[in-house]
Amino acid sequence: MSFLQSFTVLNLLWYALPVLALAPAAPPWPAAEYRLGANWITHPEVAGQEHGVVLFRRDFEVTTLPDSFVVDVTADNHFRLYLNGAWVAFGPQLGDVEHWRLDRIDLTDYLRPGQNTLAVQVVNWGYHRMFGLQSVHTALLVQGYGAAEVLTTTGYDGNYQCLIDNSIRAHEVKWRTGNNDIIGGLYANNPTDSLHVAAHPWGWEQPVYDAAHWRPAVFIEQGSEVTDGTGFRWMLQPRTVPPQRRSQQRFRRVPIQEGVRLPPDWTAGSEAVDLPAHGSYRLLLDMQEVTLGLATLRWSGGAGARIKYTWAENLFNEDRTKPHRDSTAGKLVKGYFDVVLPDGSAERSYVPTWYRTCRYLEILVETAAHPLQLYAPTLDRVTSSIPITASWQSDDARLDSIVAAGRRTVELCTQDYFLSDAYYETMQYVGDTKVHALVWQALSGDDRHTRNALLDFHHGRNPEGMLKSCFPLRHNFFHSSYSLVYVDMVWDYFARTNDTAFVRPLLPGIRLTLDYFARHYDPASGLLRGVMYKPFVDWYPNGKHGLAEGGDPNASVPYTLQYAHALQSASLLAAALEQTGDDYGTRHRQVVEAIRSKYYLPDRHLVAERSSLDFFDQHSNILAVLTGVIPEAAIDAVLQTTVRDSSLVPATYYFRYYLLEALRLHQRADLLRHALQPWYDMIAEGATTQVERFETPTKPTRSEAHPWGAAPALFVYTLLAGIDDINPEGQVVMRPAFGHLTSMQGYYPFLRGRGGVRFDLQRSGESGIRGTVSSAGRDVSLHWRGEKVRVPAGTSREIYVECLPINRGR
Repeated sequence: MSFLQSFTVLNLLWYALPVLALAPAAPPWPAAEYRLGANWITHPEVAGQEHGVVLFRRDFEVTTLPDSFVVDVTADNHFRLYLNGAWVAFGPQLGDVEHWRLDRIDLTDYLRPGQNTLAVQVVNWGYHRMFGLQSVHTALLVQGYGAAEVLTTTGYDGNYQCLIDNSIRAHEVKWRTGNNDIIGGLYANNPTDSLHVAAHPWGWEQPVYDAAHWRPAVFIEQGSEVTDGTGFRWMLQPRTVPPQRRSQQRFRRVPIQEGVRLPPDWTAGSEAVDLPAHGSYRLLLDMQEVTLGLATLRWSGGAGARIKYTWAENLFNEDRTKPHRDSTAGKLVKGYFDVVLPDGSAERSYVPTWYRTCRYLEILVETAAHPLQLYAPTLDRVTSSIPITASWQSDDARLDSIVAAGRRTVELCTQDYFLSDAYYETMQYVGDTKVHALVWQALSGDDRHTRNALLDFHHGRNPEGMLKSCFPLRHNFFHSSYSLVYVDMVWDYFARTNDTAFVRPLLPGIRLTLDYFARHYDPASGLLRGVMYKPFVDWYPNGKHGLAEGGDPNASVPYTLQYAHALQSASLLAAALEQTGDDYGTRHRQVVEAIRSKYYLPDRHLVAERSSLDFFDQHSNILAVLTGVIPEAAIDAVLQTTVRDSSLVPATYYFRYYLLEALRLHQRADLLRHALQPWYDMIAEGATTQVERFETPTKPTRSEAHPWGAAPALFVYTLLAGIDDINPEGQVVMRPAFGHLTSMQGYYPFLRGRGGVRFDLQRSGESGIRGTVSSAGRDVSLHWRGEKVRVPAGTSREIYVECLPINRGR
């Protein structure tokens, strides 16, 4: 082997590397002298958790503008806070009743000398609210500090006035009736709105407003912190992740205009279109990508008219299958909707009470005796305030589109918790978050959302050791396999952070969980049996309840291998944290040896899915590789069969994370393009975000923004670029693999603001590599065909390595 290496150390004073800047930390939780003293307040006519919108106002004087004017605010279910007419904040972060979140807000920049008005809208979506939203009673709590103490809610002093806003009425989104609003499956998001314009108290949030007819707010309960341990209802704690940010977004085109001719650039929202009286009008607006945000609806006049806004991630064919996502002609619009009933007043605007997700927006207008002026809706796109800093580009444009779709999905679905999807459920599921969290960390270099999720799931564990499938949650969802996935999530986090202080308190819960499964392990069959709750392995095509067609939770090899995988993670945790007396490693070996002896067929290079040895899927074989069931000498052959044998029941987008991880661990980038074929097909259908599952004739995919399938946006860095930063204290290693690529460039941030690595690499000849690697924050060691190039932190090096070809027999 001949070797030539040249490098240049570049002074960072003139070669600037982007270093991840963490989002500004929230001001510290108040010191002891600022003991929480606020009470929860409500409207005297609110009975409890029924649907309702309650408006609160508090007028106060400021003689001298203070240096700081900080309040903590929360509400049940949701608040929007205004000061002097300016929309300042919304919240709180999703939590549960025993961990109800407080938002800290600095109002200093919105104050003015003299009279000021704090206004807060509180929404409770009632019985049909989002499944993740727990509720006690429609209520508001404000705690002010220092000069802002004047805003503290007590319920006794009459300083807060309130009004029930009966103009906003909830529409239950129908999903299990004969005439559903949506196509396909569970809807667990919030109701939508019907706005009766004539009944709305316009200008209620402005300083100049007559609130003489409003009622004094009344006490409902004392505010209590989690640390008190004595909360009668809500137990309060600070927000655990930064608040979201808003950025303006507009629709990009209007492919369908029926009954009206729009003015040029109407979608900018600055110019209205005139819709004459006694007419019917239809507009279809296209954002050209799926997005999520807070919409502003605007109109003027139009007494007696009806405006219906239908929000859709995609359109449908008449048979309710999905066409190419760009196709609009003759397609069916089906989705949740808001209705506005104008009263003829001029220049009105309305922001619905919750996020709206869409690519397409259909507007149907029926005018009565008066004409209506209609403005294009605009959208405040809502995302985490933690920025995505990673970048990627290669010579495979389709792969780059897959990565971009995953990135867009993860960004949309990382709000103040990890959303399972942007439209239908919006819950934080364990299995989904396992993938979502790793992709988010890779793209942002930030793990605060991961810590939040791990604690949320920990809070959802029942006395048997089973975790709720998603949490926070007001219902009971249990998929037993997700309790196993949680163990893997804790190891994922610890391996990348070495955060002993955070992880150690989670270990007793893990022990409780794994002891439950140990009691249900049958050595005779080598399988789990009699577990209380059904598992979810994957959305098998033609499967049922997360298992393969004909699958039996009492005779499932992949389900049992998920148990082995969790034992493997627990064993690594126990060793790293020096936990004595744990037998996870012994249990793991017992399961592995049983599966190998009973279900592995060496002549076929396959593990069977069930004891009849007549059914084979990718899932069993992926997990067999990851857990050590497959002998080392046979791993390449098993991976080759698993990826290329089309007779195996395929893993879908979600479970292919584990396939890509197996390829990474065993350096099989040569198989990546085949493993990515479903994503190539997805992009060919015009998807702009990650869809939920494979299309089948009997069950078309539902969600268009589902981050559990965003794994390629992680593995382009960890498999193709070969970046390994799992050891948080040690040197970062790069083992570029390229796979089918000839060039790749990008930026990968390290966790917790510790810099990142920028790379621009190309294949050179048959077996060489050239390009540039720059690192900030940590040393990088690049490995290529037995050679190593060191890139010290704060430098950039030109890489040029020529090697003789190596025949790997692939």
